[in-house]
Formats: sequence, C-alpha cells, structure tokens
Amino acid sequence: MRMRVLAAIVACGIALGVASGAQALTTVTGGLTFTVANDGPGLAGSHFHSSTLTGDGGFAEVGRLFFFDDNGNEVREESRGLSEFDLSGLGTASEAILQFEVLFPGGLFLENENPFDGIIALLAYEGDNFESIGDFQITPTFALGDFPIDPINFSGGEIISLDITALYNSFIADGVSALGIRLENAPLIEGSQAWTFGNFLLTTEVAPPPPPPTDIPEPATLGLLGLGAVLALRRKR
Repeated sequence: MRMRVLAAIVACGIALGVASGAQALTTVTGGLTFTVANDGPGLAGSHFHSSTLTGDGGFAEVGRLFFFDDNGNEVREESRGLSEFDLSGLGTASEAILQFEVLFPGGLFLENENPFDGIIALLAYEGDNFESIGDFQITPTFALGDFPIDPINFSGGEIISLDITALYNSFIADGVSALGIRLENAPLIEGSQAWTFGNFLLTTEVAPPPPPPTDIPEPATLGLLGLGAVLALRRKR
C-alpha cells in the first residue's frame, strides 16, 4: 500500500475579525482535521489515514481503500473524514457558518486515487478537541444533511458551506467543549475510491449590542432649560 505524496495546511486556532463601534465581531476557528478508517464494512474504526499525531494531519478522506496485506488477504477499508472545532472562549452567535474545501478527487493512497460518484453525509457530534479513532463510530448528535459528489461537477477547489447557527448555539448552551463534524459515504460504494477534503473553518458572528436609548427631557425640563438659557444671556449683557 503506497501513500500519495501530499501536503496539507493544518488550520487550527482562532482568528478574530476587527470590530469597532457598532460592527459585529467575527471569529474564524480552524478545525482539527483527520481521517479514521476501519478494516472492513461494518467494523469499528481501527487506525488513522491522516492525523497530526503521525505527522500527516489536515486531510479528511472519505471513501474506501482496497489492498492486499502481507498474507495475500484482501482488505476492504472504509475511511471517514473528521474535523473538530474548539468552542472554548466562544459564545452565542447570531450566525455560524461551517465551510470546507474539496481538496482533490481521489483518496490518500495510490490504491484509491480515483474519485467516486455518490453521496456524502454530514454528521455533527460532541467532540473533545482530540483526534480519536473512536470518532469513526461515535453517535452523532445531529444529521446536517448530505450532498452528491461526482468527478464531473467537482475537480478540487470547490467550497462547501452551510449555516449551522442553531446547532452551534445549542452546543454553546450545553457547554460542549468541541463541535465535531464527520463526513462519510452513504450508501457505501463498492470500489476502492475516495474524495479528500480539508481547510475546515467555522465562522461565527456576534451581533453588535443595540445602541443605548437616548434620554428625552420631559416638557417641564425643557422649559427650565430654556429659562436657564435666557437668564444666562441676560447675565452676559
């Protein structure tokens, strides 16, 4: 089994947008992105295809990988791409947008370098800011939806974006430490094919506070102010 020579930008941490006056505060959080695979259909996750723990993180591979092991047995893996966003220090947002990029058609290995024509499901789960093999099968909190993908309409570089404001705010309200996103192929394809995603970003926006109310003097107060102005003028004379 030969891994393709690839390079990824691992985007982590938080970047704050410039805010002044009544402008909204925008926060962009990079995801901790990795890939977990199993050893065959229906099995739990058993190893990484991409991880910062092994020095090759930043890739979310979705699909399958077929190869023969040292004993000549065919292995038919399934891989799922994941990304976790650190929610510490963040608060309720007026808008929360998840986006990620189709890095390239095909997987991380020469044996699955061809893309498939199929469906990718997006699932959200409660993360822990750690790359865990168990995230392969962790019970999702919410199904964000799915999208069709094929090598005719996708070739790499496309940005997929969706509004997850309600989900994000529910995680914040519940004190969840990390928002986990999992991409998986469903229904599972029959061949050794895959897609690779990356550059996961969570952009949250906090609406500016309403302007303070303007105090309007009562009519009697206005009269007194006017009288005071007249008296001041008379004194100057």
